[in-house]
Amino acid sequence: LTGEIVSRSSDKTVRIWDPETGECIRVLLGHSGSVTGVTVHPLTGEVVSRSSDRTVRIWDPQTGECVKVFQGHSLGVTGVTVRPLTGEIVSGSYDSTVRIWDPQTGECLLRFSNDYPVYCVSCVGDHIIAGDSNGMVHMFEFLEETKKKRKVSSLYAEVDRVN
Repeated sequence: LTGEIVSRSSDKTVRIWDPETGECIRVLLGHSGSVTGVTVHPLTGEVVSRSSDRTVRIWDPQTGECVKVFQGHSLGVTGVTVRPLTGEIVSGSYDSTVRIWDPQTGECLLRFSNDYPVYCVSCVGDHIIAGDSNGMVHMFEFLEETKKKRKVSSLYAEVDRVN
């Protein structure tokens, strides 16, 4: 993407807009449920979307083609981000898991289980941050060389939920 705006919708679409004209340039179709969020892959410029249909998708913004579908969550996907150092996709779900995905193969590299539904995910360096419905924020470390995870810390945010 080169300055366009990306939006998501409950009508199951992702749309790309021209910020100067306000016109919709492209409609990305493929999700079977509401699209709950979008982000732009910082290394490739591809659009990454998450949905209540339990999938994460990668889209080519130039053609509108869905180039990869990530399946594995048993409930709607509530958070998606990209690990800035590796380009791997990180997703969180109402199914109380955080998953790390290989963007090339679509393979789930690692699954983190949580006690409560995950509402949001973020990455800070090699750390994965997940906020849950119990108001907890968890920090995980993914050890590349061993493909293992380690919980670094958890803190209570003193709110009903973190998102």
